Amino acid sequence: MVGHTMIDPHITMVMMGIAYSMVASGLWPLIALVIPEYQLGTAYGIAQAFENLGLALVTILAGFIVDQYGYVWLERFFMANLAFGTISILGLWIYDNGRLGLLNMSTAQRSIHDANKL
Repeated sequence: MVGHTMIDPHITMVMMGIAYSMVASGLWPLIALVIPEYQLGTAYGIAQAFENLGLALVTILAGFIVDQYGYVWLERFFMANLAFGTISILGLWIYDNGRLGLLNMSTAQRSIHDANKL
């Protein structure tokens, strides 16, 4: 889509990198928040397995999209995935900020919160 505009592709690559890093930095820490500490290794292993499965399936799907519809539709597919992930993470962030802000607490704030919770 950028190929048909005068926008420098470096700008869109930076935007895409920021969005993907937001998704990754938002999802992986959630595992430690919802899983008991003694099960964290298993939880991270399962999450990594699902991520690898997703990467394998998306690669196959990307090849199918290119073969059937071309690169413009492949770009649209990846942009739709990126938009969905970014909107989901922003929604989670807004929801969390409306609550106690647990997802953005520092270690010290988390310790105080956990001590008060008991």
